[in-house]
Amino acid sequence: MLALLMLNANEVVPKSVFLDELWGEDPPVSAHNTLQTYIFQIRKWLSRVLGIDPADVSNERLVTEPGGYRFCVPDQRQLDLGEFMFLAQEGEKEFASRNYADAVRLLNASLSLWSGHDTVEARPGGVLEAKFTHLRERRLRALEDRIEADLMLGRHRELLGELSSLAIEHPLHESLHGKLMISLARSGRVPDALKAYQRLRTSLVEELGLEPSEQLRSLQQAVLAEDPRVKADGEHELLELSTRSAG
Repeated sequence: MLALLMLNANEVVPKSVFLDELWGEDPPVSAHNTLQTYIFQIRKWLSRVLGIDPADVSNERLVTEPGGYRFCVPDQRQLDLGEFMFLAQEGEKEFASRNYADAVRLLNASLSLWSGHDTVEARPGGVLEAKFTHLRERRLRALEDRIEADLMLGRHRELLGELSSLAIEHPLHESLHGKLMISLARSGRVPDALKAYQRLRTSLVEELGLEPSEQLRSLQQAVLAEDPRVKADGEHELLELSTRSAG
């Protein structure tokens, strides 16, 4: 329940959402009373953690609204999630402005807030799982932008270990494989870059019955032909095509 409230800070979470998250389509007769008990316990915990009077918690922090409850936060950046979103957006702005060093700094700062927050002890229900899926995708987008900014700065060798792990973790993700191929080719490992492409192609064909995208096939041909654009550090058309359009 606390996770639902915090992920929807300053918004009313309907009681029906809590019931669905906790019990699915078959809530017990006592569900509403149990829900009120949980809210009472969360308010007690907030009072202790924040060091404020329980009445103030009810009036200012965890407020009862018609049909639901609202967790009030004066500044979203007081929460790790809010700070992550802010820093990721600022990093993306710097990337769009081609200020790659600042983009890396801000995106790394945003990603550092994720440590310890990508798993939960309790198995989430459908509502929370949808939220977590969205956040994982948002984190991956920030990670891709940070990696691409590093590539623009010529840090291909430093990225090899990270990209190799990510390619294993995301075996169907074309953009990550494209970045890995470029990093390998720029590090003088053209055969390994071609093997990375072949592993991706095999996974796509076997699991989805699909061939790699046109962009990634073009990158594979460029690597095979040792196109000088592949090995050139910094920003160029082929890098943008293969890493931002594929996947």
